[in-house]
Amino acid sequence: IIYGSDTETAFLIFKEKGLWKTDQNTSIDFHNTYRWTLDRNSGVLSLEHLRLGLSDPVFLFHLAPASPTALTSVDSHSCGDDTYYGQLFYESHFLRLHWRIIGPHKNEDIHYYYT
Repeated sequence: IIYGSDTETAFLIFKEKGLWKTDQNTSIDFHNTYRWTLDRNSGVLSLEHLRLGLSDPVFLFHLAPASPTALTSVDSHSCGDDTYYGQLFYESHFLRLHWRIIGPHKNEDIHYYYT
């Protein structure tokens, strides 16, 4: 985990790895590096994927407050023919990131649990 801040923003970069569990009860290893950036003035949190490195981030979306315990994507993220939406939920002992992916060949709900 790498973090930093100034008067206007705070960011967190972290590498994650885990196991995808499919509906067919198979498991697939994965890893990602993300940068979360909080704009202190607007309260908006942005999410970027760093698969191409720190100097070439892939912007995913801004998340804005939707309730006292949830943030939701302001706009969608397009990747080819697929459209991605996100929601981040604060739950009692973890954070849950929910991805909704819609496209001509995709119709997926993915839940990440950060404990």
